[in-house]
Amino acid sequence: MAKLKDLDIDDYLKQCIELEPEAINEEFARMSADYAYWNERYAAANKSHLAAEWEEEKVEARLYLHFKEPADGKKPPTEAAVDAAVKLSPEYDAAHLKVLEYAAERDYLRGVLETLRTKREMLVSTGAQLRQEAQGDLRMSERSATRRAAEGFGE
Repeated sequence: MAKLKDLDIDDYLKQCIELEPEAINEEFARMSADYAYWNERYAAANKSHLAAEWEEEKVEARLYLHFKEPADGKKPPTEAAVDAAVKLSPEYDAAHLKVLEYAAERDYLRGVLETLRTKREMLVSTGAQLRQEAQGDLRMSERSATRRAAEGFGE
């Protein structure tokens, strides 16, 4: 399992996506760093995926040229036969598997980033709600103080 210094990556991800409304300031403070970390991982996975796609295309082209050559004195193979030979070759299979693995990692990290965007939106909403509640509590305190003062003058 991958480690981030002494912290397991899965544990770090869990910490990144959990939302603790009572610690909203700390959550806001760490949001940028968390997003930057996962975005960097996404960018690296995307780069690896693009490189794997490029390598797959080169393998496919090289194999195509190899299988397109007619065997000694025989007529050239059909396009379908060449395509089938390319797709069934172990070299192409390995290159294609790498593309799929990097695509899966990239898509996973895209999901993490989307989750962090959602968390940020929830933080903004929770912060607004807490401010509204605090303003309501302040108004109640002011009314209560005004009422007590009025009652004190009426005695």
